[in-house]
Amino acid sequence: MVLWHRLDAHWNTPKAVVQFNLESQFAFSSPWNVVLTDLLSRILTELLNEFAYYADCAGLHYYVSVAKSGLTFRFEGYNHKLPVLVTRAMEELRRFADSGSSTTTYNPALFARVKEAITRAYKNQLFQQSYYHAMLGAYECLEEPRFGLFEKIQTLPHIQLDSLQAFARQFLSQLSLEVFVNGNISVDEAKQLAISAKNTLQATHLPYSLQAIRRPVHLPTGRHFVYRQTGQTYNPDELNSASFVMFMFGEEPGIATADDVSGASSLEDGLILQNYRNLFVRMMSEPAFDQLRTKEQLGYVVHLTGRELADRLLTVTVIVQSNVQDPVYLDGRIEAFLRQYRDEVLATMDETTLQTFINAEIESLLEKPKNLDQETRWFSAELTKGTYLFDRGQRLVALLRREGLYSVQKMQEMFDKYFGLQSATRTSFSSQLFGKNRRVPTKAEALAALSAEGRTNVTIVEDIMEFKRRLPLLPLPSHLPKPF
Repeated sequence: MVLWHRLDAHWNTPKAVVQFNLESQFAFSSPWNVVLTDLLSRILTELLNEFAYYADCAGLHYYVSVAKSGLTFRFEGYNHKLPVLVTRAMEELRRFADSGSSTTTYNPALFARVKEAITRAYKNQLFQQSYYHAMLGAYECLEEPRFGLFEKIQTLPHIQLDSLQAFARQFLSQLSLEVFVNGNISVDEAKQLAISAKNTLQATHLPYSLQAIRRPVHLPTGRHFVYRQTGQTYNPDELNSASFVMFMFGEEPGIATADDVSGASSLEDGLILQNYRNLFVRMMSEPAFDQLRTKEQLGYVVHLTGRELADRLLTVTVIVQSNVQDPVYLDGRIEAFLRQYRDEVLATMDETTLQTFINAEIESLLEKPKNLDQETRWFSAELTKGTYLFDRGQRLVALLRREGLYSVQKMQEMFDKYFGLQSATRTSFSSQLFGKNRRVPTKAEALAALSAEGRTNVTIVEDIMEFKRRLPLLPLPSHLPKPF
């Protein structure tokens, strides 16, 4: 078990936030287990509802959610009675896991109601916006493990209450438990709270070698990948098409376990790269919206954002959804925008203008949390990703303020490296979703059209599983020891 503690020295309120991350090797090992994990979180929420009403009256709140490797319990409120809520939640989880092999039983009607709700929620996802399905298509191609919506829907009818109870016992058989306590709770109280929860769950330690870690696919440098699907797969009446294009930058930096100089150097290099990514997003997001949405009127949904693939790989992502053009055309307009931005904006930019963007980024990074809850979320994001760089903002600011590190010339060089169409170091992925009235080109037609534009470094992804089998995954990240 790992306990992270931060004593409140700013808000001066009798409150605290406690987060438990329960990581299990079984949580996401198959579509069956993914659905069971989701069901378990919803069942626990229902089972705690009656007790939670009285807790809410006392100023205490809790949330149970599905995390990337298991379940996350979050408790917040007045610290005096917070341990009571924590203990009750952990006891309920243990009791439900033991119910299948003891005299304790649960109302089958409760399970049926929760199962119906999650079935409805999954089916409602089929009618999400086109760009949402294009995004999920990209994640299915580029993350492992990652399962599709239809795989989960097909699994649900076969799951019964005894299946969920058996899974709960399996889930609790081995756990990696990570706890974050922030607020008006002392170190000793935090230790007692964490140990009490651990004893209640009665789980043995999950070795790091067995922990389920979602990893990005390692794409070959200098290639462009295209995955196509039709919106009618999800919604027969979907008229909108969408393009979800990702430009890969590099790994998000985190604490290196190496004690040598190279570890510190690689961390700084990663932070420098993260600043470049963030600056490009800040500089290009408004011009992209203005060009693709306002001027060209391709559609109402136009975003240029920064995303982390599998909480690890830094990317710049462009999303365009349109009911007037197909994804092939949208991809072409995204490339045209990037060329236009490089030739008309970045090529003529002066240092004063760049400094304006740098100052805005610094101001954003130095923004103080508005309350204890927001502060906890900022820190817990580092725990969730496993980067443990709690002073990331200060480090990024220090690099942005370093004289000569970021200049217009260097921004141009980095743009050419990661966005330039003919760059040998650009790696990109486009997930295309074709609306109802748009024909999906054959593989030969798509490659011929791209070749006519001088793009011969393109791979068309036709089968997701076959695509991922043929490519390696990024190496496992370095980690801090997690003794139980």
